[in-house]
Amino acid sequence: TALAHAVPGVINAFLLLTIVMCIYAILAVEFFINVGQDCHEVDAHLAPSHRGHCFGDEYFGSFSKSLYSFFQVLTGESWSEAIARPVLWAHADPWLAIGSAVFFVSFVLITAFVLTNVVVAVLLDKMVEHTDASEMEELSLEKEHFSQETTSIEGLSNHLMSIENQIRQLTTASRDMRVDLDGTKQ
Repeated sequence: TALAHAVPGVINAFLLLTIVMCIYAILAVEFFINVGQDCHEVDAHLAPSHRGHCFGDEYFGSFSKSLYSFFQVLTGESWSEAIARPVLWAHADPWLAIGSAVFFVSFVLITAFVLTNVVVAVLLDKMVEHTDASEMEELSLEKEHFSQETTSIEGLSNHLMSIENQIRQLTTASRDMRVDLDGTKQ
């Protein structure tokens, strides 16, 4: 139930992540579509990809190709060797190579480290919020039950026995936690 309540917030965080990926994909089409365009020439700086296509067109030739390439970068799957390094090696001007490196590193920092953690944080926050609401509801039900039981001596006796059982459970849990802590320290 808590996971179901977290879905709207997670969808919003994923939407933000998708928008950032789309912005970078559009920029990459503009910046890198011509990278290695002479790959089939004899004196080419950048050889064709393993599939025989020129690098810029294969990875950044359209919005959809570029978006998929940035999804590969987001997942961390061979992005540096397969996508970023060929772009860096294709530039003869060192400033363009540095700019390209900053472009890819900024994408990784923003998406993989910041926005992915935002998704996880929203998920956890919504789940904890739902858990707290459930506990409050349970507590109010116990209070109502207690007020009904205390009208009689028998009800009070039952309530004291219930508290005693809870104390036993807490003592057992505390002892188990100390054993686990001691085991962890060792």
